[in-house]
Amino acid sequence: MITERQSRELVARCVSVMACYHDEARRPHALARMTAHIRAIAEEAEGLALGDRAAVARLVRPVEDALYARYGHEVGRRISGPFSEAFEGTAPRPMHGAVVGIGTPPGPVFEVSHVPA
Repeated sequence: MITERQSRELVARCVSVMACYHDEARRPHALARMTAHIRAIAEEAEGLALGDRAAVARLVRPVEDALYARYGHEVGRRISGPFSEAFEGTAPRPMHGAVVGIGTPPGPVFEVSHVPA
């Protein structure tokens, strides 16, 4: 079960990642980097919730609310969509050869396929 403190920390981390994404949105790998970080947070939440998907789903709304409060309706809506997709695991995978960069959570985040020369 996710405690209130853990929930607040997870929400704060998600908002922090999305603030970085908003600041870097025009950079080539911003979406891939944001998706990797948000998926790592979602997987951590799933581990803390011990399989309670409803508890994990309850984290999405507070993050969206914080984004709307921070950026207003127009920008908040624009960046909450990619957040929801990444958190729920429906975001598209980066293309072959995408580089996530420094600070990427450990573990295999992207599938890498080898293309014969």
